[in-house]
Amino acid sequence: MVKSRAEIKQIFAYSPYSAVPSELEGYAGSQMAATGAYRMSVDAQGKLIQVTILKGFTATAVYDERFSGVKGDAVPALDKVMVQALMRWRAKPGPACVVDIYWSFGPRPEVNYGK
Repeated sequence: MVKSRAEIKQIFAYSPYSAVPSELEGYAGSQMAATGAYRMSVDAQGKLIQVTILKGFTATAVYDERFSGVKGDAVPALDKVMVQALMRWRAKPGPACVVDIYWSFGPRPEVNYGK
């Protein structure tokens, strides 16, 4: 399971961030954190063939008590943009492989990009 920015850079030549879905801007982007895990199938040229959701994004922390009821809820809008972003990634050429990646989303640096 790839969990750090350094590990991502060892495997991938191009790895853009996902966009925050418009329906989550302001609310989820500043009020909660979420985590998910994905499996990426990569061909020998480095192109992603498939992205599978291993564990869909789930709200793991809520930073505003007004939204405390969402902790533990699924966040399918984040899964959608993550799959779209990961399909744009390009690995360094080499043998075909499968890469599992853990990803987190949130307003605090310790819960972002491959942590």
